[in-house]
Amino acid sequence: MIIKNNVSIWQQSTELFESLVEFPQEQALNKLKLLNNVSDSVKKRVRKLIKAINKENKILEVVNSGNVFQQLKSITDLTGRTLGNYKITELIAIGGMSYIYKAHRIDSAIQKPVAIKVMSLSQTPQSHALFNREQQTLSRLNHPNIVSFLHGGQTDDGIYYLVMEYVEQAIPLDAYIEKKNIDEKTIVCMIKKIANAMKFAHENLIIHGDLKSDNIIVDKDGNIKIVDFGISAFTFKQDTNKTHAYTPEIASPEQIKGEEVTTKTDVFSLAATLLQLLIKDSKLPEFLPESYDEKEDEKYVKNVLAESSLDNDLCNILIKALRTDSFKRYFTMFDFAKDLHKWSLNKPVSATKNTRSYLFKKYFQRNKLLVISITILTVLIFISIFSVYGYINEIKTESLKAQKQIELIQKKLN
Repeated sequence: MIIKNNVSIWQQSTELFESLVEFPQEQALNKLKLLNNVSDSVKKRVRKLIKAINKENKILEVVNSGNVFQQLKSITDLTGRTLGNYKITELIAIGGMSYIYKAHRIDSAIQKPVAIKVMSLSQTPQSHALFNREQQTLSRLNHPNIVSFLHGGQTDDGIYYLVMEYVEQAIPLDAYIEKKNIDEKTIVCMIKKIANAMKFAHENLIIHGDLKSDNIIVDKDGNIKIVDFGISAFTFKQDTNKTHAYTPEIASPEQIKGEEVTTKTDVFSLAATLLQLLIKDSKLPEFLPESYDEKEDEKYVKNVLAESSLDNDLCNILIKALRTDSFKRYFTMFDFAKDLHKWSLNKPVSATKNTRSYLFKKYFQRNKLLVISITILTVLIFISIFSVYGYINEIKTESLKAQKQIELIQKKLN
């Protein structure tokens, strides 16, 4: 999701894409490459749009370039329009498949703003299905760390939209952490909140599937919300024959290989996001399904952690959550959240082998003052015991000396 400050990038991308869309793909990409007065971020978005036109079985698949062109022209900015009972006032964010607007009801005295998510670009059966899935998903979730869903609808001219809670002055998690210069422990605690929210979602048989920083927003008061359940899945109903969308830098092995996703998929993605928040430039390597190498993936994670300043327990938590073999990961999101909580309290974590020396070390770290006080008290007690013992021995010695002197005097008198 691209926040308001970068909307201009999207607008530039749209205009440039419109100028290139009618060319053959290779020619369009070459023309794009030769443009020197265009930023890399704009080029990247346009390149993705151009490539999306001819890709098969992907989220942006369309019948032809003209369809994309017409969609871009017709749904560029809905500011000022009315959707159902809502008046759109402002474009606030743009995602890969949708636009997010700020709006308010026109048939109510209560003018509390809402966020309206409008489906964009390729209105294909695939994108319709994802949009409907998000509506079904959000309608089942009511959690303080998951954006609230109000209702969904469709306009007479075929525009699909979702009406959701408006999060005041929200920015993505990574931007918030950078802006506020958040420390390591607080970052872990924020991810723990997300893990607990996803535990709730999993209990409702819902998998998010894309827990990247852009899909975790923070408001002006530091409240965290999970958004964009567009590619979520129900644990009991998945089509294993379909290609699922995913974000490469946080994607689990099963997503890359097109296998069935599980709750452990979310554990992996959230851990990958945590890794990127704690260590800059630590995005997981991008693999094509046919070239995916599990050993290389795990080796990369271990190398990144080995070169970091993270403590051993936190490294072990990340290694366990990012196992390529899902059976070796945390069994549930609750287990992941539990270890993060234990780490924040400096308690032993399940990801580290609980030897006696390790358990004592963690106890000492948590209770340094108590352990030191007990140690000092013990030493003082032993010193006192030895002092008393020495004093008693000294008295005995003096007593024996006196007794001998008395005996000696008695002998002389006799």
